Amino acid sequence: MQTECITKALRDSGLFGDLPEEQREGIARFSRKVALETGDVLFGEGDPAETIYIVLEGTLIVELGLPGRRRRRCASLAAVRRGETAGWSAGLGSNRYLASAYALEKTSAVAVDRRALDQLFTRSPLAGLHIMGKLFNIARARLSCVTEILATVLSTASHDLKAPVAAVRSLHRVVLGEYAGPINEQQKELLTRAEDRLERLASQIDDIMDMTGVGTRVVPREAVSISEIGREALEEMKSRAAGKNIELVAEWGENLPTVPGERSRLRQVLINLLENAVKFTQPGGEIILRITDDDEGGGLVVEVMDNGPGIAPEELHRIFDDFYRGVDAPIEGAGVGLSNAKRIIEAHGGRIRADSPHPRFPTGARITFTLPRVAAVDCTDAKEETLGHEGRNES
Repeated sequence: MQTECITKALRDSGLFGDLPEEQREGIARFSRKVALETGDVLFGEGDPAETIYIVLEGTLIVELGLPGRRRRRCASLAAVRRGETAGWSAGLGSNRYLASAYALEKTSAVAVDRRALDQLFTRSPLAGLHIMGKLFNIARARLSCVTEILATVLSTASHDLKAPVAAVRSLHRVVLGEYAGPINEQQKELLTRAEDRLERLASQIDDIMDMTGVGTRVVPREAVSISEIGREALEEMKSRAAGKNIELVAEWGENLPTVPGERSRLRQVLINLLENAVKFTQPGGEIILRITDDDEGGGLVVEVMDNGPGIAPEELHRIFDDFYRGVDAPIEGAGVGLSNAKRIIEAHGGRIRADSPHPRFPTGARITFTLPRVAAVDCTDAKEETLGHEGRNES
């Protein structure tokens, strides 16, 4: 009787409903019925992923844990009701559940052992691929929900932080400039260090707003001198590099062509890349900013090289991901600088990549980006273009 009930539940489900009856019966042999009371946890984030669940009656809430200093916080991703699926991680081969699920009310479900899909693939690969495609669509929808939640939280937090930080920086400059009265050298030194911290905080807020698409606006494309921006970026990094006894080297020739773009955004890229290089380079090291004109490629090539510890091979393909911070990364930073840099460069029609190690130093890393070349006159009547969420980001 229970097998018939399970087979009917599989027939009514969105995941297995269009399979032939024989295949559903095969899956039913690897299935069982489970009952939950309100508040019962069906599976937890990080638990072994061995079972897919089809809801019979009631409602399951799928949620993602968010880190917190004092207590665990969660974000609800989906309400799973009759005929719908929870526990897709088990069906797509993950060893651990990537989210949690609990009963919002008294709930019953069919638990399908992941071995049922292994059997389905063996006996009917096409049917197995069909089910995997459905599971992939479920996973994509849930992960899209995560992205939307994250973007909303970050954009709200960034907006709430931006105004008070700007106000504090303004008042801080009044005190540092001695407009409110004289200060001694020790106080000035402490205030200068605090100003540097405030500047970094404001920069991190801007990076997060860039990543979430907040502040997207119409910007003009103008003729930009990368060598001029490079000099400014090196000058801005001079004090931080000096603090670690790091030598900053500029390598480029005269009369480099301009590129079409937004000056402030391209400057942001160079600042982010140089900040990262200073952050990871050991005291007494060297950082090189090189700009060359690639006649064959039709653009400028910009390289930021350091002789620090470099980037582990297993991390190279991830360093341009949002919020990714390497295993040995310092605590400071939001982990969005390099992803922002990637978005900005791609919005300008260029490409960015990372190498480690590279020929110039036996250790270290090199970030290289390219920008299409154009003469200054070609940018005079350039149309305004939007540099938004799909075309920007990081350090």
